[in-house]
Amino acid sequence: MGAGTSIHTTAALSWTPGSSPADTLDIRQPVCQEMAFELTSTAENSTKDWTTAYQYIEDIDDKRGYTAGVVGFVSSSGDMLQLVQQYTAEKPDNPLAAYIPGLQQCYQVGYGNAASHAAGTYLGTAFKNAWIRAANTDSVFRKVQRDMRKAMYWDDCLVQALADGVGPLGLAIHYDILVNHGVGDDSESYGGIVAAARASAGKPPSKGGSEAAYLTKLCDIRDDVLRGWGDYQTDGRSGIFRPLIAAGKFHLTGTITWSVYGDSYSFNRPDPPVDARVGSYLLRYSTTNAVGTSSSDITVTVSEPEGGDGGPGDPSLIGNLVDNFDDNTINTVLWPDNYGSPAATELGGRARVPCGPDYCAYQSAGIHTLAGSSAFVRVFPPEKNGAVSEAYASFQLTSAAAPEGTAITISVNTATGTIRFSSNVDYWEDNAVSATYDATTHAWVRVRETGGTLYWDTSTNGITWTNRRSLPTPAWVTTAKDISVILEAHRDAGTVNFAAFDDLNVPPSRPEGTLP
Repeated sequence: MGAGTSIHTTAALSWTPGSSPADTLDIRQPVCQEMAFELTSTAENSTKDWTTAYQYIEDIDDKRGYTAGVVGFVSSSGDMLQLVQQYTAEKPDNPLAAYIPGLQQCYQVGYGNAASHAAGTYLGTAFKNAWIRAANTDSVFRKVQRDMRKAMYWDDCLVQALADGVGPLGLAIHYDILVNHGVGDDSESYGGIVAAARASAGKPPSKGGSEAAYLTKLCDIRDDVLRGWGDYQTDGRSGIFRPLIAAGKFHLTGTITWSVYGDSYSFNRPDPPVDARVGSYLLRYSTTNAVGTSSSDITVTVSEPEGGDGGPGDPSLIGNLVDNFDDNTINTVLWPDNYGSPAATELGGRARVPCGPDYCAYQSAGIHTLAGSSAFVRVFPPEKNGAVSEAYASFQLTSAAAPEGTAITISVNTATGTIRFSSNVDYWEDNAVSATYDATTHAWVRVRETGGTLYWDTSTNGITWTNRRSLPTPAWVTTAKDISVILEAHRDAGTVNFAAFDDLNVPPSRPEGTLP
C-alpha cells in the first residue's frame, strides 16, 4: 500500500489486497493507481479494463513500428526489446526469445518512416501471433508487462506527482502524459513537458501554486506537442482531464464521468482487477486504547494462480477451448453435443452450421468457466434468403446448471440487419443492447469476464476490440465449471442455407502493412 501508510484496525481487518480505504486521498494508494490506469486505458484501448491490453499488438502507422501491451511498448524505441529481454531472463524458453535479434534490429532502425518496414521484416506476423499467445497463456509474460510498466512509467510519474503536491487527478494526468509522450527530457517527452509546466507562471501546488492552474498548464503544453505531431483532437486525451479540472475534481471522489474520442465512461473509486492485486503489500495498522496507541506491520503477498486453480494454464478456462476448424473434420472431443438437422459440418476451414427451421449448432462439452477468461470467434452470418424476422448466427455461452434458456449471447440477425448483445433468461432479455450489423466492424465477437464484470466486445480483425456492453457478472457464470460454447443458426422462413464460424480463440494473422 506504500511505505508509511497507516489505516485503523477495523479497516485493516476488512482490507482486500490491492484495495484502499474508502476515504483515502494518498496518491500512493492502489485505488489512485487504478483510476489512472482506467482513464488512460479508455484513450489507448477504448475500455476501462486495461487487462485486455496484454495481447494487443499492431502497427498503428505512427512511425514507431509495432505497438503492444499494457502501455504500448513499441518496437522502435527499445522498451519492447527490454520487455522481451526481461521475459527471457525470467523464462528462458519463452516463445518470444527467438525474436530478440529482430527487436535489436528494429531498435537500431529507430523511430521514423522505416520503422514499419523494420517491424514487418525483422518480426512479422509470427512475432505478433507469438505475443498474443504468450499474453493469453503465460502469467509470467503478463507479470513482466506489469513490472516493466511499474519500473519504466508508474514509479517515475508517482515520484513526480508527489513532488508537485497534486492529488489523484494530477497523478492521472502525469501518467497519461508519460504513456502518451514517452520517457525523455526533450520538449516533446514527459520530462520536458513537466519541466516546462514547473517553470511557468502556473507553479505546482508544492511551490505555492494553484492546482487547477498547474494541471491546466500541463494540458496546454502537451496539447501544443500533439498539435505539432498532428495528433491533437478536441475530444482527445486532454479532453478527458480539462472538464475534471474545471469542476475541481482533484480527488476523483464520488462518481467521475469523462469522454474521449466520442465515447463516455464513468467510475466511482473502482476496485483494482485481480491482475492489479498481484504483488507484495506492506499493511501497517494501528489501534488505540486506554494505555496508548500501538501499531503493527504485516507484508501480504498475492500471486497469480496457475494450473487447475483458475490460472491461464487451467484447461477449464473458456479461453483454452481452441479450434481453427482447418482439418475439415469435427473434433468430437471438443464438440460432443452438436445438435439439429441437417447436421453441422466442418468445411472449407470453418464450422458450417445449417440455417433452417430447426435449431442447429456446434456445442462443446459443459466443462468450462468464464470466470477471469474470455472466448472469441469469427462470425459469418447466413444470407437472409426469404427470412421474415429471423436468420441468425449466434455465439452463446450457457451453463448446465442454469435454467434452460439462460445464456450469454451475441447474435447476428440478417433478417433484421442487427447484432444483439444479451444475457438471456428463458431465451430472451428485454434490456439487451442492439446495433445495426456491419460485416466489417462486427466481424469478430468476444465475451469476457474480469473482476466481477461481464463484457461483450466486437472487432474488425480479432486483435483490436471495442466494448459494446457490460454488466455485473450473473452469478451462474462463475458458480461452477459447467459452461459450454454454442455456435447456433436458425431461420423462421425462406430457403435453408448456412452460417459459419472460424478461429475459436485462435489469434488471427494478417498481411504485413495492413491496418485493421
